[in-house]
Amino acid sequence: MILHEPERSEIDGRIRVHARIEARHPKLAALDRLWFEIDAASGLDVSDRADAFLVAMIPIAMACGESVEVRGRTSPRLAWGIRELQRVHFAWWPRLVKIVDIRHARLEEPPAAQRGPGVATAFSGGVDSLYTLWSHTGDR
Repeated sequence: MILHEPERSEIDGRIRVHARIEARHPKLAALDRLWFEIDAASGLDVSDRADAFLVAMIPIAMACGESVEVRGRTSPRLAWGIRELQRVHFAWWPRLVKIVDIRHARLEEPPAAQRGPGVATAFSGGVDSLYTLWSHTGDR
């Protein structure tokens, strides 16, 4: 699977970042593009880095056993985390997923202005997500 360099555009008051995807697996034949879009009036910015595209596509690549080539800029920290994520998912579901090779064309840290002070996490309401929320509130 090739995740091409993301491209950014503004259409009808919406900011869109999209990347072309080339997949070899027959079940992914119809998959040719992935995009993220927000309302330009929101005041938020959308990065043109490949990080979000890799995060979105790695479960699909693992399920199909297809290696990934990322042609856009990727965070080295994310690249390391994706390797760890694959090990965990393979330990949980060895019959359903495979650890796949990921090649990065450009590993580079995001500029400090894009990193921001925030932390992103999923919240399930379980012990782990409650601890993550608590540990980042500053009210400890």
